[in-house]
This record gives sequence, C-alpha cells and structure tokens, in this order.
Amino acid sequence: MTPPRRTARAAARPEASPETQLEEALWEALLEKRAEDPVWLDVREVTDLADAFLIATMNNPRQGAAIVDACEQARKALGHKRLGIEGMEGGASSWVVLDYGDVIVHLLMPEQRGYYALEHLWADARVVRRGES
Repeated sequence: MTPPRRTARAAARPEASPETQLEEALWEALLEKRAEDPVWLDVREVTDLADAFLIATMNNPRQGAAIVDACEQARKALGHKRLGIEGMEGGASSWVVLDYGDVIVHLLMPEQRGYYALEHLWADARVVRRGES
C-alpha cells in the first residue's frame, strides 16, 4: 500500500491541516480512479454536517468499489478514522457515502447524480474545485 501521490501544486503549498490533507488525498483518489465530474464543496457556512463534501459520478459499481478502496487507502495513510460507509452492501449500489467526519464523499451513478443534484441542493456552498483543476 503506497500513500496517495502529492501533486506538484499540493507539494508547493505550506503544510495543511489534517482535515485539509484528508480532503486533498480524497480528491486525488477520485481523480486517480477516474471518477467523473468531481466537485469539492466547502459546506462549513451552510451546514454543521461536515466541512467538505466531495461529490463524483461512478460509471458502474466496480469503479465505485475501486474509488472506495482508493479513498480508504488515502484515509489510512493519513491516520484518519472512517465514521461510516453506506451503499456498499451487495456491491451494486447506485449511491455510496463515505463519512470521514469533517469530510463526506458521495459517489453516485449518473442517473442518481442527475436526480438528486447535490451540487444544486448545496448551491450556497463554496466550490473549492471542480473537475481536475
């Protein structure tokens, strides 16, 4: 198991807080496993549920499982705990939620992503990153 790779941009920044390190590592895991249309929302000003939501589309349950594995490796490498995981039962879920306390990752199949439109539901949240930028 290798720790998540650091981008040149991340390496150039001053040392981030543990929460920000987790957010960065989870974001990199989404990109590494080619999750589609990832969005990183800073939700601190709109809810007490978490500090950040990472939302992405998985094309099939197998890709979803690979993304979950990558997120779990990133989390473990940083020594964070997972509070919960929903949607991995039976391996064919259309929505997986990884709860890391201050950071919540939502992985949705395209139909559910369009239907639930989480980015629009949390439209008052600040977009930290979108896509690979």
